[in-house]
Amino acid sequence: MKLGCFFSLLIYALISYGYYVWFGQTFEGKGLWIASFAVGLIATFGVGALCNSFYAWRDGWVLGDALIDMSRRDGKRTAVAGTLEPVGPARTAPLSGKPSVLYEYTVYRYETRRRSKGGTETIKVVDFTGIGKCECVIQSTASRLRLIGFPDLDPIAENNLTKPDDIARARQYVQSTAWEDTTGLGVVRGARNMFAALTGNDESLKKDWRMIGVRDCDWLAADGPAPPVPAKTDDPATVVPSYSGDAADDEDEWDHEAADEDDDLEDEDDVDEPVAPRRGGSGYRPQLAEKRIEPGQSVVIVGRYDEVLQGIVSGGTQLVKIYLEDVESVAHKLASTRRSYLFGGLLTLVIVNAGAWAAPEIYRRSDDAQHAWRQQIEKAVNEGDIQTIDKLCKRGADLNARRSTGDVPLLFTVRDPAIARLLIERGADVNATDSDGTTPLMQAVRNRNPELVKVLIEAHANLDARNTNYHTTALMDAEGRCEECAELLRKAGAQDDRVTADSGESIDESHAAFAVCREYLSAVFVADPTKLRELSTPELGGHFASVDFPTWQESRPTEPRLASGFVRDNHATLTVVGPNPRGADRTWIYQLQRSGDRWLVSRERWAD
Repeated sequence: MKLGCFFSLLIYALISYGYYVWFGQTFEGKGLWIASFAVGLIATFGVGALCNSFYAWRDGWVLGDALIDMSRRDGKRTAVAGTLEPVGPARTAPLSGKPSVLYEYTVYRYETRRRSKGGTETIKVVDFTGIGKCECVIQSTASRLRLIGFPDLDPIAENNLTKPDDIARARQYVQSTAWEDTTGLGVVRGARNMFAALTGNDESLKKDWRMIGVRDCDWLAADGPAPPVPAKTDDPATVVPSYSGDAADDEDEWDHEAADEDDDLEDEDDVDEPVAPRRGGSGYRPQLAEKRIEPGQSVVIVGRYDEVLQGIVSGGTQLVKIYLEDVESVAHKLASTRRSYLFGGLLTLVIVNAGAWAAPEIYRRSDDAQHAWRQQIEKAVNEGDIQTIDKLCKRGADLNARRSTGDVPLLFTVRDPAIARLLIERGADVNATDSDGTTPLMQAVRNRNPELVKVLIEAHANLDARNTNYHTTALMDAEGRCEECAELLRKAGAQDDRVTADSGESIDESHAAFAVCREYLSAVFVADPTKLRELSTPELGGHFASVDFPTWQESRPTEPRLASGFVRDNHATLTVVGPNPRGADRTWIYQLQRSGDRWLVSRERWAD
C-alpha cells in the first residue's frame, strides 16, 4: 500500500507537471499551478481507473487457478477457493460479539453542515474504526494455504447493527479499548500505521483507531450516559440509535432529524462550515457497521503466492482480495468491474484532455488575448527583448494580425535581423504588407539594412512585389539609396528593368524618350494631372489627382538636360539634370516603357 501510494502520488505529480508545461505555453499567473493540479487530479483518476481495469482483468485471468487448484509459482498472483479456517481460537467481533476469522468495523455518525449558499448538508463522519484477524488458512480440496496480512474487505457487504445488545457492547468497547489517536496531527501517524497493518505479513492482528476527540464523544467519558435504547423502525437497516435518559423523547427527536436528512442531502450547494456537534447527555448519536467472515465460511481469495510462507500475501500495489461468492460469480463481477473502469477511465481522459486542449485554443483565438500579446510584442521589439518575443510566439500570438495602423510585427522589426529571423521561424508572413502594399523587404531597403535584406532573401521573400502607391519593387527602392542592398537583390534574382551601358545602347537628347521626359516635367510645372496621366503608364498615372504640385515643382529641374540615357528593346533609363526654381541643380532618374509607338514614364526617382 505504501508503494502504491508513492506511485500514485508520483503519477499525479508527473501528470500535473505535464499539464503545467502545457498550460504554461498559453497562460501565466499564480493560478497556473492550481489549474494544473486540478486537471491533473481528474486525469489521475482516469489513469487510476484504467489501472483498476487492468487489475480486474489480471485477477480474472488467474481465477482459473482456483478452479483446478493447480500448483502455484512463487511471487505470482494466483487465486484459491475454499473455506477460511482459524488456526487456534477465533477472534470475537467487537460490535456483534460473534466469532470471526476476519472483521472490520466502523462507528460513525451523520454531521450536518451549513452551506455558503444557504441550507445544510448531512455527511457521514467515521469516529472509530478497526480491524482484526486471527491466524487462519484457506482450505481447498487439494491445498492448505495460509492467509498472511489483512485482505481488502471492500467486496464484502457491510452489516448495520441496531440491537440494544450491539449498542451496549459498542459503548463498552469504546470505553475500554486503548485507542490509537488519529485526531489532529495524529492522522499522519494513524494513516501510516493503518497502511502498515493492511500490507504487513502479520498472521494475527488487532488494530483500533479513534478519529474523534474525547470532549466530542460522551462514550469516551468514564461517567458516560447509560446504555442506549434504539428508535423503533420497520426497516432494521435504517435503525438509528438514540442516546439519552428518556428513550421516548429521543425517539421523536431522532425521527425528525432522520426525516430532514434526505432533504439536506438533496441540496448540492457548496459546504461552508459544519454545525458544531452537540456534547454531553444525548449529544453523541453514532451508528454501527461491521464486516466479518465466520470460521468455515466459503471464500475466493486472490493474491500473491509466497512459496516460503506457503501462503497468500499482499503484492506490489494491490492487497489480497477476498470474495464470498463462488468462482463463477467472482469472474462475472470482475468482468463487469473491468468494463466499467475501462469505459470510465477512457471517458475521463478523453473529456479532460479535450478540455485541456480546447481551453488554450479558445484563449489563443480570443481578441483580448491577441490584443494583449500584440502590445507585448511591440514593446519587446522596441526593447530588443528577443526572449519575451519567443515566449509570446510559443503562447500563440498571431504574428500576422495587424495593428490599427495596418502593420504586422515583421514590418516594425526592420532594424533587428535576429528578431525578424525569429518571427519568420515562428510563422510570420515574410511577404506581409501594410496599407500601402509595402513589404518587410521594402522596409529593410528603405532603412538601408543589408543584414536584414539577407535574412528576408533567405526566407524566400518575394523580390519583385510592388507597392500599391508607385508600383516600385524593393530593388527600385534600393537603387540610389542603398547600393549594397541593391546588389544583394540583383544577385538573388530580383527583376532589374534598369538599362545601363552594359545592357543597352546609349541615346542623346534627340531620342523620343527624352522628349517625353521634357514634356512630363513641363506638365509638372503647369500642374496638369491630365497630361501627366497621358504621359505615364497606368500604374504610375493613378496617383496624380492628389499630387502636391508646389512640392513637386520645388524638387524637379525646370530646364532638364540629358546626363546619360540608355535603351534596350522597349525599356529606357534616363538620367536628367537641371536647376530647380531656386537655381539648385537636381538629378532625377526616369525609366520609360514603349507602348506601341509611344514612350511612357513608368517610374521616376530623385537620384541626389
